[in-house]
Amino acid sequence: MSEPRRAFVVAHYDPAGRVAWNLRDLVAHLATLGRVIFVSTNLGENAARSLPAGVQVITRPNEGYDFYSYKRGIEALGDPGAFDEVVILNSSFVCLDPARLTGRFFSSASPDADLLGLTSNYEYAAHLQSYWISFRGRRVLDSPAFAQWWRDMEPVSDRDLVIPRYEVGMSHAFHNAGFKLASAFSPPAERRGAIAHRNPTHVFWDALMEEFAVLKLELLRTNPFRMDLGKLQAVLQARPQWRALVDDALATP
Repeated sequence: MSEPRRAFVVAHYDPAGRVAWNLRDLVAHLATLGRVIFVSTNLGENAARSLPAGVQVITRPNEGYDFYSYKRGIEALGDPGAFDEVVILNSSFVCLDPARLTGRFFSSASPDADLLGLTSNYEYAAHLQSYWISFRGRRVLDSPAFAQWWRDMEPVSDRDLVIPRYEVGMSHAFHNAGFKLASAFSPPAERRGAIAHRNPTHVFWDALMEEFAVLKLELLRTNPFRMDLGKLQAVLQARPQWRALVDDALATP
């Protein structure tokens, strides 16, 4: 069986115009798996040159959050029928091991899901978290719902509007259109009662790191749920390469 034809749309923002080491490495890895379009709302010239050859770079004004970058990137792909899978991802997380992330995500046990997110979130309402979502198969990529969702998107720059309209709204729109949604990550069975209405990338950061080698930057910077990160410090101390990636990602406020 031939490998699926994949495309990746990366939404990037950095206040200093940097591309963090971990994101540069992730993009280089994704470029070995398919076409990559890198859409940035603030990208320095040196940072742009650090991206692998063959990656299409688009810069645009800083409006509309990551969703409008996704829209621009998907438009740049042209006919979605050229691909079997389109993955959207952003720069809000640290990827510690690109091969582990993609290997485990693409082999996850949800073969009939039309939209597969890395994680589901239960804040506001249940939805797939938009920092990594895959649209899988002709059923969704060729659908009028897919075309309409991106065509009708507006550059909303108010976070209080973006979350219900697009972060939560995307999952609801595709669910209501008859598509199946699933997440690759499942919280540990013995700890599922802890989820309540909180963000699993924070509550289960350790399990997510162990399985997919990712950490959300919000957890590292502000830790809003006051999670105990003592285990993380021990892991990073034992893995200097991971420590360097985390330190670099946190170098820009």
